[in-house]
Amino acid sequence: MNGVEKPRLGCTLHGALQTVTQIEGVIPIVHSTSGCAIQQFYAARAGGGVSPYLSGSEIPASNIYEKQVIFGGASRLREQMKNTTKVFEGKLYLVLAGCESEMVGDDVSAMTAELAEQGVPVIYYESAGFKGNTYDGYEGVIDAMFTQLPQIIKVSASTDERLINILGIIPG
Repeated sequence: MNGVEKPRLGCTLHGALQTVTQIEGVIPIVHSTSGCAIQQFYAARAGGGVSPYLSGSEIPASNIYEKQVIFGGASRLREQMKNTTKVFEGKLYLVLAGCESEMVGDDVSAMTAELAEQGVPVIYYESAGFKGNTYDGYEGVIDAMFTQLPQIIKVSASTDERLINILGIIPG
């Protein structure tokens, strides 16, 4: 039997984290178990793609465990979002829901809406790892930003037609 020691692709959450941690001013908040952000860090480190902004143990996470998996982790996410906005000064906070929080049905959109009502620029992406691979996470988090950002951030009506956005390969 042939095995893959270091697979090329991670899960959806890892693709989303790889993308978000490369954008200056965007602070990810992982709503999942404690190992998810660390695993992404070590996978990126093995491939030489460590973020210049946030990575590994620096990434805020709700670190849910058995209690939250059984009874739901909404209160833990609420607490983590509040603490993250106190400690990290970001231009945008992006909550990434992992496998466990999605399996138990935590309403991440409602939690982010509560924080947004307080004037904090926050969006979310349901990035359960079982939904796909790294590429799906990259594509999904970019789509979530394009979809949700206009609802929370006022965009100037004037545009510079000489400028374009170029989205390429997954960072890292």
